[in-house]
Amino acid sequence: MSLDYCLSKARELPYIKGQSRHYSVVLDKRGRIVSEAANSYTKTSPRMAKAANKAGLPDKQCLHSEALALFRDKQRKGVKLIVARVSAHGKSMYSAPCPVCAILIQEHSHILSVEFSV
Repeated sequence: MSLDYCLSKARELPYIKGQSRHYSVVLDKRGRIVSEAANSYTKTSPRMAKAANKAGLPDKQCLHSEALALFRDKQRKGVKLIVARVSAHGKSMYSAPCPVCAILIQEHSHILSVEFSV
C-alpha cells in the first residue's frame, strides 16, 4: 500500500469549489489497510472539537480525513498514516497534517510514521 493508492482515491472524490480533496489511510504492520477516510465538511466530533480548541483553532472542527481515519481504527492496530491531497486538475499537492490533526496523531501513540503527498 502506498501514497499512489491514496492519490488515486483522492482523484475519485468529486471536486467541489472551495473544498480540498484529501484522502487518508491507516496501515497495520504488514501494510494492510486498517481504516480509510476522506474529508467531511458537514460532520464533526467531540474529539475533533477538543483537539481544535487545544490547537487554538476552534473554527477547524470539521472532520479531516486524517482524524476520521484515526477514529475508525478502533482496535488501534495501525502503525502508519498516509495522507494525500489533489488539486482540481488531479495533481498531487502538499498535504502535511494541520496543527489540529498533528495533536490527534500525537494522541494516537501507536502511529509510528506519517507519509503525505507533496
